Amino acid sequence: MIQTEQLHPRPSGARSRWQSLDGDWDFARDPEDRGLREGWNRGDTGPWDERITVPYAWESPASGIEAHWLPIGWYRRRFEVLPEWSDLRTFMIIGGVHHEATVWVDGVEVAHVAGGHAGLECELPRTGGESMLIVVRVVNPIDKRFVPHGKQRSLPADDFDGCQFTPSSGIWQTVWVEPRPELYVRSLSLQPNEDLTGFRASIETGGVSEAATVSLAVGDEPAVVTAVVDGHAVIDLPIAEPRLWSPDDPFLYEVTATLHPGGSGSDDVVTSTTGLRRIEAQGSALYLNGEQLYLRGVLDQGYWPDGGLTAPGPEALLRDLELARDAGFTLVRKHLKFEDPRQLHYADRLGMLMWVEPPSIGRFTPEAVNAFESLVPEMILKYGNHPSVIIWGLYNEEWGLDWQAAEDPERAATLQRISELAHRLDPTRLVVDDSGWSHVETDIVDWHVYTDDLVKWDDVVARSAAGTLDILPIGLGPDALDRPLWAREPDGKARPNLNTEYGVGHTSLERGWHLRWQTQRLRREDAISGYIYCELTDIEHETAGTYTFDRRRKDLGGTIPADVHRDTVLIPDLIPVRPGADLLATAGQEIVVNVAVSHRGSEPFVGRLGWSWEGSDHDAGSIDVTVKPHVCSEPLSVRTTVPPARPAGAGPRLRLVALQTDDTMAGHTFVDVELQAH
Repeated sequence: MIQTEQLHPRPSGARSRWQSLDGDWDFARDPEDRGLREGWNRGDTGPWDERITVPYAWESPASGIEAHWLPIGWYRRRFEVLPEWSDLRTFMIIGGVHHEATVWVDGVEVAHVAGGHAGLECELPRTGGESMLIVVRVVNPIDKRFVPHGKQRSLPADDFDGCQFTPSSGIWQTVWVEPRPELYVRSLSLQPNEDLTGFRASIETGGVSEAATVSLAVGDEPAVVTAVVDGHAVIDLPIAEPRLWSPDDPFLYEVTATLHPGGSGSDDVVTSTTGLRRIEAQGSALYLNGEQLYLRGVLDQGYWPDGGLTAPGPEALLRDLELARDAGFTLVRKHLKFEDPRQLHYADRLGMLMWVEPPSIGRFTPEAVNAFESLVPEMILKYGNHPSVIIWGLYNEEWGLDWQAAEDPERAATLQRISELAHRLDPTRLVVDDSGWSHVETDIVDWHVYTDDLVKWDDVVARSAAGTLDILPIGLGPDALDRPLWAREPDGKARPNLNTEYGVGHTSLERGWHLRWQTQRLRREDAISGYIYCELTDIEHETAGTYTFDRRRKDLGGTIPADVHRDTVLIPDLIPVRPGADLLATAGQEIVVNVAVSHRGSEPFVGRLGWSWEGSDHDAGSIDVTVKPHVCSEPLSVRTTVPPARPAGAGPRLRLVALQTDDTMAGHTFVDVELQAH
């Protein structure tokens, strides 16, 4: 069982002593930007007449104030330094604050940051002894198009406003304080070495010392010691008997870094968990630790009904990963958001693969691009120690590129430059430059298509698998704009092919039907290395979730997501008519349904394809079948006679199952028949 209590807010840089500052803070609204002129930063003046619950955005019900379209807010809280920290420096960390924040302690400015998702870290000087008054001013522009903001709604609106949600302004991730000695570890970065026999550790330090050393130990392995030079140290950490991390065996090592100042000062001790694994693209396939990998992913935007971008607690972060796993998904694409790092730690422990990407901008200007690009090193530093993260995403659907990457060389060059930056900072992971289309420099050729026309879907999937899908039928904007798969002439290099957004339907019944048939069509193609379904949960007006906004299961008309996303999937070779009427036939008619078996397990599937009519023993049968790993079989013919209607007038349902040799069910789907008059 994974424990959620007492986990450090930043597991990749954890100290044993820390104190949460989440909870009630004094709050003042400043819609007219009067606070600075009137000296609210001192903390002893201003209309501190409200209380806000941190870390919930001020628009959210959980904040207690629900302040909408407020551009500026002020926070105030008194903090008493613990007696046992009296000889140490005190630092405050805000995990996320949108968008621009300034911090004062007893009226003295100590920090200023803009970025929203990267967070804030500052030292709290003891100008007034052991008690200090902390004031934080936050500016979140109403017009967010020129700052990284992801799915937060903007006025004026983004071009993609139809899929945006209530903003999350102000402090929206946990706040804590921790003591550090004079010389301290600023960051600890860990990457597996090329042959997976150990790690390379990179340490950045804060403070000044001319004779500092750092020792690092991996679990019970002997510690390795090296000198700190100009605030930096790099150490190779060998492991005698390496144990690799994988979804089936999510084994984590604990790395302890101990910084010795070289004099009479205190040591600083920081720990991080991490894992040994290799993700790579070999030709058109993905491999994890040398074994072929098929991705069954889900897009997760990380919103909650009462908290907006903020989870109601650590247990909710874990629960969402468990919900994804229970629905059969093996990867979560964390969409346009820097999530609470604790969720990545839980993913490490669960064995859930992760795709992480920064929040998008809405317009292409030098300032907006610089703000977006600055998030890439922050993202890699923040999440780089987590073995669950296998893909860095960058842009999404040309948001912030004005849908002109193919038409404008400057925009294409921006894509290439930022992709090369991510590769340079972290060569151990795959990078997607612009998810959806208009690729320039990418490790994966991914594509997004939403359509409820299954004939069109069949054609798009077939052309993608054949490598002839050059133009994507996107239907963007008022002119129903289509977009190219590549913004530049591709280099001819083979790359993995992924669909990374699909899923349609206005009702739960329609969504379940399209989920089943569209996913089955993707699984028919061996040349496609996986998919990412949109999405995990409903959000506000967007009812595209596998689960409701409050995380309840949906009635999907008999479709069970865990069946759709199994290792072994049965694929009836037909284009269905409509929900509840996959096939039209008459009672007593003999029909032939050709069924292929897609198997993405590591060992061959050996067993039987069985069929029966729901609620009766009518005309059941089976066929022996063997399928190699990562192969879709040739279709097998299921010949059967259509029975009369089921009770209550429902049409007959043909159930198809893949049974292992011990009769364990490995796969399941069904075909609904609508009876026609003779």
